[in-house]
This record gives sequence, C-alpha cells and structure tokens, in this order.
Amino acid sequence: MTKRREWVKNAAIIFLSIMLVLTFFSNTIMNYSLPEVSAQYASTGVVASRVRGTGTVEASQPYNVSVSEERLIEEVMVKTGDKVKKGQILFRLEEGGTGSLDETLDELDAARLEYQQKLLETIRNYDIPNAEIERLREDLEDAQEKKSLVGNQQAQITVAQNKVETCEAEVRLLQKQIEQLEREIEGVTTDSIVTAAEEAAVEAAENNLDIATANQEKATKALTRAESNLSKKEAELAEAKAEEEPDLSLISSLESEVRSLKSTVSSAQSTLDSAESSVAYWTNEKKKADKALEKAKANAQTAQEAKKKELQSQLNALMDAKAESDYKLEKAQKDLEAAKQNTVTEEQAEEAVKTAERALEDKILALAETKAKDSQADKVARMQLSMSQKKIARLEEKIAKLKKQGSKSEIKAPVAGVVSSLTAVAGEKTAPEAVLAVIQIVEKGYQVKLQVTAEQSKKIREGDKADILNVWEGDVTAVISKISSVEGNPRSREVTFQISGSVEVGQSLELSVGQQSANYDIVVPNSAIREDNNGKFILIVNAKSSPLGNRYIAQRVSVDVMAQDDTNAAITGNLQGGDFIITTSTKPLADGMQVRLVEGGGL
Repeated sequence: MTKRREWVKNAAIIFLSIMLVLTFFSNTIMNYSLPEVSAQYASTGVVASRVRGTGTVEASQPYNVSVSEERLIEEVMVKTGDKVKKGQILFRLEEGGTGSLDETLDELDAARLEYQQKLLETIRNYDIPNAEIERLREDLEDAQEKKSLVGNQQAQITVAQNKVETCEAEVRLLQKQIEQLEREIEGVTTDSIVTAAEEAAVEAAENNLDIATANQEKATKALTRAESNLSKKEAELAEAKAEEEPDLSLISSLESEVRSLKSTVSSAQSTLDSAESSVAYWTNEKKKADKALEKAKANAQTAQEAKKKELQSQLNALMDAKAESDYKLEKAQKDLEAAKQNTVTEEQAEEAVKTAERALEDKILALAETKAKDSQADKVARMQLSMSQKKIARLEEKIAKLKKQGSKSEIKAPVAGVVSSLTAVAGEKTAPEAVLAVIQIVEKGYQVKLQVTAEQSKKIREGDKADILNVWEGDVTAVISKISSVEGNPRSREVTFQISGSVEVGQSLELSVGQQSANYDIVVPNSAIREDNNGKFILIVNAKSSPLGNRYIAQRVSVDVMAQDDTNAAITGNLQGGDFIITTSTKPLADGMQVRLVEGGGL
C-alpha cells in the first residue's frame, strides 16, 4: 500500500512538471508569433501645420508660337533658355509654299460645288404635274364639248379631225426638237475640253527644265576640268619648288597660273550652284504646271459633264412632252373614229365628263399636298445652304491667311520673353497650328504651381504668403493667387503662387505655407494616426496580468487631428495622461488584438 501511494505521488509530480514546461513553451512560442509594436507616451509639444513643396518658376502668361501651314524648317535661330526680343527671328523657313494652301483651295472648290448642288436641290420644278393638270383640264373640256355635240355627227367629226391635225403637228415639232438636241449632246465630247494655256505652261516648264539640266551638266563638266587643271598646275608648282635650285621666275609664273585657275574653279563652282538652283526651281515649276493642267482638265471634265447633264435634262423634258403629245394624238384618233361611227350616247358623254372632273380634282389635290411637303424640305435646305455659306467664308478667310503667311520665310517672336521650350528642329516639316516654341512673357510676372492633397488645401487660402526655403538673399516673395481643382483627380488641388523679385524662368523654389506654430497638450508621431471608415483613431497598449506575466492588448481610441506637420500631429480624444500609444507594428493591427512590445519598450 505504501509503495502504491509513492508511485501515484511520483506520477503526479512528473505530470505537473510536463504541463508546466509545455505551458511555458507554448506561451513563449505564442509571444514570438504576436505582432511586435513600438509605442511611446503622448506628450505636449509644438506643431506647425504647413504645406511644403518644390516647384519650377515659369512666366504667368506663356505664349505658344505656331504656323498655320505646313512648311519646311531650314534653320532654328534660338535655343531653350534664350531671352528674345519682340520681332527677333526664331525660325527660318524654306522658300515656297506647301500642300496646305493647295489642299484648302481644293476644299473650297468642293464646298462651292456642294453649295451649288444644294442650291439646285431647292429649285422645285412642278412642270410635269402642272402639265398633267393641264392635260386633264383639256380632257374635261373635250368631254364637255363631246357632250354638247351629241346628236350632231358632222360637227363631232369636224372637231375630232381638227384635234387630230393639231396633235400631229405638235408631235412633228417635238420630234424635230428632240433630234436637234440629240445632235448637240453628241457634240459635247472630251475633244471640246480647252486646256491650251495649262498645256503651254507645262511645255514651257519642261523646256526650261531641259535647258537648266543641260546647263547643270555643262557646268559640272567645266568644274571638273577646272579642278583637274588646277590639280595639275599645283603639282607642277610643288615640283618646281622641290628643285635643288628653284627657278624663281618659273615658280612665280606657276603661282600666277594657279591663282588664275583657282579663280576659274570658283567661277565654275558658282556657275554650277546657279545651274543647280535653276534645276530645282524649274523642277518645282514643272510640278506646279502639271498640277494646274490636271486641275484644269478636271474642271473642264466637270463643266462638260454639267453641260451634258443640262442638255440631257432638256431632252428628257422634250421626250416627256412628246410622250404626252403621242397620247393626245392617239386619243384624238380614237375620238375621230368614234365620231365617224357615232357610238357615243348622251349617258356615256355625261359619265366621261364626270370621270374627267374627278381625275382633274385628284391631280390638283395631290399637287397641293406635294407643295406642302416641299415647303418643309425647303426649310431644311435653307439651313444647309446657310451652313455651306459659312463653311465657304471660313475657307476663304483661311486661304487669305495662308497666302499672307506663305510669302514669309521667317517666324519671328511676337512677344519678348524667354524661350522655355522648342519642339521643332531644322529639316522638319511643321504641322498646321502645331506649337513650335513656347515663350515665357517675363513682363507679366512669374508663377510656381504645386499639387497638394485636398486635405492640405484646407489649411491654406488665397492671399497667404509663403516662405521660400532655398533662397536666402534678395527680395523674392511668393503669395497664393489661386487654388483650383485638378481635372480627373478629385483628391488633389493645384496651388498657384505669384512670384515677385529676382528669379528666372526654370529656377527651382522650395515653398512652405500655412498656419504658424502652436503648443498642444497631446502630440503624437504621424505614424500613430490611423484611419478607417469610422474616422481617424490611434491604438493604445493595455496591460493585463496573468499567472505567466503581463499580456498586452491593442485598444482603439477615436481621435480628432487638430494640427499636423511633416512629423507630428496634435490630437484630442478619450485619452489618459499615461496612455502608451502604438506608433509602428510589424503586422496589421485590429482593436483587441494581443501584441508584444519591442525589447526595452515595456510598460
């Protein structure tokens, strides 16, 4: 029995020892898995709630230099940072116009043609329906006349015979007019296109180009001969000078000949340059003449088509009139046969009158309805014509401007200032209205622009004077002139400072602006301030005792930020003087989470 009690006692001791060791190691492992935090006590202190930033000085009113046509830049006369005067040459342009003017002229021709077409569309032609009404009215009169002649056979035959003869004469006349118009249409061919002046201009340009090319080849050969003769003579002169006993008279003679040959080479080079310039000129003139001929042919072709279209329209009208006359003739012939046979009764004549009256009434009503619809269409057409007229006026104004600028071979500075940027280089073609250079107009003053957060912008206002941190001498001042929103970024604001004093465009300024420094009761590092959907807060460390030591729990405390600078923030909230505030952590924290303090940071 004693041995049994001894065994139970030892087993209990061993079990308790194992549990103690496991508890110790589990707490140790758990402590090392907890987020490690740094914390400090809140303190009183000074906070300067200011906004800081660095910006580049620029003129308040930059001027964009551009050209309204496509031109080739021959030389750039300035560089970025240069101060320029009003009227100073910025760019030299190659002589001659570009395709921009020609393209605009083509646009104007197209706009005028479009206007003419729309104008023609507004012209309403009611000839056909009016002719049909007239025909129906004549049918009614015929029916009424036949009704009146019922019972008098000879009178009916005479009237019908006269009607047939009248219709036959009308058909013959129309047929004659149709044949005449068809011959006119056949006569309007491409052979009638007249472009003699343009063809003569092309031929003249070709001849002059051939002459210029021949002169260029001749000048090239002359220069080659002159250079060859000069080379030989210089070799003779060098050989004469290399003799042990140089012949001075020979050397003098050779030197004179060398000078003469050099003059000949220079003259030959000038002749070649002139010939090459002439070739370039006549090549350009040939291109212009070809284009003018091509345009003349196109215009003549258009005129020919318009003429044929007009004649065809007249022919169509005659064909319609003849078809109408054929119809009348056929009807008159039937009436004549009917009169001879005397087959028309009084009832039939009365019905024919009523039928003619109804047909005439229906056609008059249909024409009235068509005119009403056309009236609405005419309103739309007039609006389109007005737009076309405005387009033509704009193109004519643009052409006048291009012609005026086309003669310019230089782009000059329209204002005095500093060249802040150049986007064009020599040998590059300009694009219409593209910015070639930006001139900062220094007489209008300077400015610096900074972007700040929306929260920071609440701490400053227009009229606030800023401190310039990197300028220690001189009278440079900076005042907020404008605070504006940033498009596409609602969380940012653009602050514009008006700068005065001794500064230059492109200079970098470090600015500080906002409220002055003040003392606050509770000041914590900015890293201690946290924010979620419920607002701003801090986490404090609460210590709880346990059998194995203290445990540290993170507790949320909501706060309001009264002021904030680059490092610290002044806050208010439900805080005690001895609260230990978490500033950093190795893992994300939440309210009620257990943490461990860095070594040396215990409560």
